[in-house]
Amino acid sequence: MQLYKHVDELEGWDNFYIELYEDCPCEHKLRREGQVQRELKASLNKVIAGRTRAEYRADNKDVIKEKKKYYREANKDTIKEKKKKYREANKDKIKEYDRKYRDSNKERIKEQKKRYREANKERIKEQRKQYRKAQKLQHEMNDNF
Repeated sequence: MQLYKHVDELEGWDNFYIELYEDCPCEHKLRREGQVQRELKASLNKVIAGRTRAEYRADNKDVIKEKKKYYREANKDTIKEKKKKYREANKDKIKEYDRKYRDSNKERIKEQKKRYREANKERIKEQRKQYRKAQKLQHEMNDNF
């Protein structure tokens, strides 16, 4: 699209001179064209010839990341609904996967829980204190009735 806008701005193809850069065997033509585009830093042609999907994703990593982020933000409700439907339709499958994961990662999970408890000692202590206080209040209210 960018190339054609530029051509239109310069009032058509008659104002351009096209020259054969090099003669290349047919089976490698697209690959070589892409190499030349990169070497010359061709800015009018957005599509780099012979580039694979993996190369495209590597070259446009940040752009793709931004587009995905925008899509997720713009379609939060739709994504949430689809995930909910999937979870409802695949409860047993998810439950089985979770069980297998827990069984095969017991030590890792145990270590993560230990690190969490060590890193959040004070917070856990405060939560337990609040819980006991609430339980005591509830017990006292039940005794009064």
